[in-house]
Formats: sequence, structure tokens, C-alpha cells
Amino acid sequence: MTIDALEGSLIVSCQAEADSPFRSTEFICAFARAAVAQGARALRLEGLADVRAVRAREQVPIIGIVKRRVREVFITPTVQDAHDLCDAGADIVAFDATHRARAVSPNWCRPCRPAGKSPWPTFPPWPKGSRRLMRVPT
Repeated sequence: MTIDALEGSLIVSCQAEADSPFRSTEFICAFARAAVAQGARALRLEGLADVRAVRAREQVPIIGIVKRRVREVFITPTVQDAHDLCDAGADIVAFDATHRARAVSPNWCRPCRPAGKSPWPTFPPWPKGSRRLMRVPT
């Protein structure tokens, strides 16, 4: 699978806020099933439980995110979050790739903006042989 294969396709975000009456994994699975039945070529899901549950039921690519604040970053704020999403079944991981302040540890990236350089942070190498894709939300 490549990102290009999804170009021009319908990608449906199946998410519910924590205080929503629809906030249950079973509702999210039903939304995902309905989206795929109506032509969605990929799904965007938030949280490990929803990614795991939908992956067990649907074969379309899943774009996974984790929403939680770590310093200024809210969308998939750590590399561990990204790895956990992949382990849960996400095919693509969406993350905040801005130069916002983020947790600094050996397992994460550091903002990188030397004079004349890109504002994008540097990321550690993805595991060798990984077939996962990374995506920057827009």
C-alpha cells in the first residue's frame, strides 16, 4: 500500500469525543462498517482500542492517531504512541510534525530549526523492515 493509492479516495474519520453518547468502541465499529459499506477506502480512528477493534472487522487501511497532550503536542505526541498504534493495527500513523515543544527523551524527536533549516522536527528511524506509513495531519 502507498499513500498514492489513496489519493482521491474517500477517507472517513470515525471518532467520538469522550463525552459523546456515541463514545464506545462498538459505536465506532458500527460507524466504520457503515463508512466502508458506503465506499470509504480508508478510515481514520483515534485510540488503541478503536484501532484494534476496527482492524479485527475491516480490511481497509486505517490511519491511527492518539489524542493526548504532551507539552504543546496533541496528535500522537510520542514515538511510543506511534509504535502502539502500529501494534494495534494501524497502517498509517498521523502525528503532529510541527516544531511545537514536545517531550524530550531518547525515544522522541527534538525540535530542529538551525538557521536556514526546516522547521520540521527530526524523528528517529522507523524500525527496519516496517511497512507502516507516517502521515502529517493537515
